[in-house]
Amino acid sequence: MTEENAKKGFGWPLVAGLAAVVILAIVLSGVALSYFGLLRSDDEIRDTAMGDYAPFLRQADKLELYSLVPSPHRDPDGNRIDPDPQKTFHGYYIYGKIEITDPNRMDQVRTAVHQSVATERNPPMMHCFNPRHGVRAYWNGEVRDYLICFQCASMEMFPAAAAEKSERVYFGAQNFAKVLNDMLDANGIKRSLPQ
Repeated sequence: MTEENAKKGFGWPLVAGLAAVVILAIVLSGVALSYFGLLRSDDEIRDTAMGDYAPFLRQADKLELYSLVPSPHRDPDGNRIDPDPQKTFHGYYIYGKIEITDPNRMDQVRTAVHQSVATERNPPMMHCFNPRHGVRAYWNGEVRDYLICFQCASMEMFPAAAAEKSERVYFGAQNFAKVLNDMLDANGIKRSLPQ
C-alpha cells in the first residue's frame, strides 16, 4: 500500500469489511447451533424429550403420587393379580397414594419428575423397568400419567389413565427419588425398596 493510499484511509474499508464478515459468521453459527439444538438449555432439552407431557405437568391443578410394587400384575407377596384400576396403576399394584394440591408440594413433584429427565444426547438405557412411583396429573378435565423407575432410569408417560400405549424418556439424574420418597414417608405410605 502506498503512503498516499494509506493517508486516504484505503485500509479501513478493508478492515471494516473483514470485521463485518467475522461478526456475521459468529451470528450465523449461533443461529445454526441453536437451530440444531446445540445451544439449548437443559430445561428446553427436557421439554423436547417429554413433548406435550412437560407443559401438561406444569399446568396441572392436582397431582396424585403413587407408591407401587415394581412387579407388574403382582401384589406385595408376589401373587398374580388382575389389573383392577382401583388397585393398580398401569398394571402395578398400589401400596398407597397421596393427593397433592398444595402449590409448593406440587412444584416439588414437578421438579423431581422434570429434572430427572436426561439432557445428554445418548443417555445410558437400561432394559429393565421396575417402577416404584407413579404421578397422575389433572388439568382442564384431562389426565396424564407418569410411571417412574428411578432404579432403571426411565419413565413411561401415558396420555390417559386407561391408556395402554406410552412414550418413554430416560433419566440422567436419579437423586430426585428422595423427594418423592420423603412425601410418601411423611404420609405413612409403604414403599418398595430400593428407592
